[in-house]
Amino acid sequence: MSFKEEVNDAILQVTSITALIQQSRPIRPGAKFDEEIEKKKQDKIAEARKNLQAGFSPERIESLLELSQKSMPMEVDEIIHKLERMEFLLEDVRKGKDRKNNLKSLIDSFKTTPLLQNALLAIPSLLKIANEP
Repeated sequence: MSFKEEVNDAILQVTSITALIQQSRPIRPGAKFDEEIEKKKQDKIAEARKNLQAGFSPERIESLLELSQKSMPMEVDEIIHKLERMEFLLEDVRKGKDRKNNLKSLIDSFKTTPLLQNALLAIPSLLKIANEP
């Protein structure tokens, strides 16, 4: 796999994890239930699951779903913010900018959420990009 393909694979995996966590968070208290919105959320979750199935076990995908459902909304917002930052850094790497040190630091920042850090460390292309000289 070429470097560009590995970066694209890492972006797809991180984007899918972000979508999975973002879409599986519970409805906020006081928000109205809308069937159309829920259907769209379920479609996005299904697509994210499909993208993650190549590199993740079903148990790991389920644990990521549980993470967003059991965490406080503020914690989920922080996780999503970090994942979006990782997507941004990977886009920069794809454009040829050297952001690998920032990427390593960001991966290390997930130590407070071991489940998510282990999921990120399970993405071989992400590790290869972060550790490449």
